[in-house]
Amino acid sequence: MANNAITKAERRFQRGIAKCVRAHRKRIGAAQDQIAGYLGISSAHVCNIETGRVRLSAFQIRKLARLFGVSTEELMP
Repeated sequence: MANNAITKAERRFQRGIAKCVRAHRKRIGAAQDQIAGYLGISSAHVCNIETGRVRLSAFQIRKLARLFGVSTEELMP
């Protein structure tokens, strides 16, 4: 397996984070473009985060947890 290939477990983990991010975003009533502005990324990138296609950095996870008013652990599946 190549170094950049992700395992099924990693894929499940990413999808779990994506689901948590989407749920918390909806809970606070924020649009994807608002989250994008807060993180300094594009709305398309937020969409990709919420579908599990891209990984969040530790910095982004911390920022989102702060915005959502939850611990970083609560964003993890």
